[in-house]
Amino acid sequence: MQGDWNALLEKIPDENPFLSFEWVSNYRKSLSQGKLFVLTAQQNGNICCIAPLCITQRNFLGLNIRVASFITTQQTNTDRVNFINNLFGIDKRLGWSDQAGFLYDPDDPEALYETIRYLKQSDQWDILDLREMSSESLVPGILGQEFGNKHYWLENLESTFSKKVLMPHGFEDFKNSLKRKIKKNINLYANRLEKLGGVVTRHFQEEGQISRLFPKLAELEHKGRKGAEQSGILVQTKNREFHEAFAGEWGQRGRSHIFTLERDQEILSYTFLFQGKNEVYVYSTAFNPEYRDCSPGFNIVIESMKILAAQGFQTFNLGRGDGLIIRSLSNDRQLRTWTQIIKKTFLNRFLYFVEFRLRPKMKILFSKIKGR
Repeated sequence: MQGDWNALLEKIPDENPFLSFEWVSNYRKSLSQGKLFVLTAQQNGNICCIAPLCITQRNFLGLNIRVASFITTQQTNTDRVNFINNLFGIDKRLGWSDQAGFLYDPDDPEALYETIRYLKQSDQWDILDLREMSSESLVPGILGQEFGNKHYWLENLESTFSKKVLMPHGFEDFKNSLKRKIKKNINLYANRLEKLGGVVTRHFQEEGQISRLFPKLAELEHKGRKGAEQSGILVQTKNREFHEAFAGEWGQRGRSHIFTLERDQEILSYTFLFQGKNEVYVYSTAFNPEYRDCSPGFNIVIESMKILAAQGFQTFNLGRGDGLIIRSLSNDRQLRTWTQIIKKTFLNRFLYFVEFRLRPKMKILFSKIKGR
């Protein structure tokens, strides 16, 4: 299936790595739960649409609620929201993927229509929770057409957005277009690194180099995120296995990049980037807090952009995971959409009534009682 999958990926304007077979299959192996529910449409023996879904079950009063979602954006479980809230996907914390969606040929969307019609007729799910779709995708509009009736609750949400840096005329021209304060910070942090002395930028692309580097990067993340050990992409074993496997497979195409700032063989910071056809995705950055005054995290992102811009790349996607200073470089953004569809079964109607009708009224009542 990998060949058909990535043949469809090539028809997407930038071959987004988060939609690739390498990303989804490794996510499934390491992080995903539930039962696979991958739908395909074929024409003349060729796969022309793929819906990479899975189904997880939630138990309520002994009854199972089946939630269909993209493999790479499964809802996270957390104690910070109540059970019914969790059930309906109100927890907006997302998985590792900056984008998810159906794979199809934008110039021939009939297969996409057929796939969504099949999904509509399926009795395998109770709640359809589709997050992180590109705002340019045809899917939300078709879902609205197919599910916009009295048998479903349907809601389209703007869930998140990814910031972007556009530099059509090269890095120096981009730098000159920045606000004076940001340009001042770029020069300030670069001067501090220069005064430190002996700092070099290294670029890793080969699969073996990246694999050998991962233990050092995990150690750096652990040091840099002390007190937030669960947040690094390389700290937890399963997360590290997933990212290492993907980086290796995507690296076989020459599209995985790791840049490091090093001094006397010590890594001060790193940034992990994925390359699409024409765009670069700045995925993760971490730094050694002992060198915080030099802002090595900011510097390594600037250096990586400068190097890749010299190779002809003009668009850099910053995602959602990096700090405010890095995101301040952005001059564009891409919206993501979140479509949620709930079948109006008796159980779902009851849960919906409890969560969105009864619970708010009970909160008002209890607040009035406390106020007396």
